[in-house]
Amino acid sequence: MIAKPEGRAARELVIVFLDLSVYTQDARRTADDARLADIVDGYYERVADRCGAAGGTVVKFIGDGALLVFPVERADAATQALFDLKSDVDDWLAALGWESRLVVKAHCGSVVAGSYGGRDEKRFDVIGDEVN
Repeated sequence: MIAKPEGRAARELVIVFLDLSVYTQDARRTADDARLADIVDGYYERVADRCGAAGGTVVKFIGDGALLVFPVERADAATQALFDLKSDVDDWLAALGWESRLVVKAHCGSVVAGSYGGRDEKRFDVIGDEVN
């Protein structure tokens, strides 16, 4: 896990973006919103489990996307976890009859990690050119 300091600090991290290909198409074919919510939650659980086991942190989920970070010293574990996650999610989605597949983009770079948000709603996030 990434240490979440009270303030902000420059960090070198492995930065990962996840996305499901053709998610909108599959979501539209799903019978109802409750079923779709269960599928999305199952996806989130898979991502969080693999990420955490490799020493990473889920920064945020937004729809079918996710931003993850790993300490650079855990890059090998992160890489293996991402390969395993892709295989797991792709197989699971195929079993559900979905055409979506997990798209993974990863690189290393410098960020400013810390608390961001509304005055009383600060949450851990990473900001910087490398995140963009």
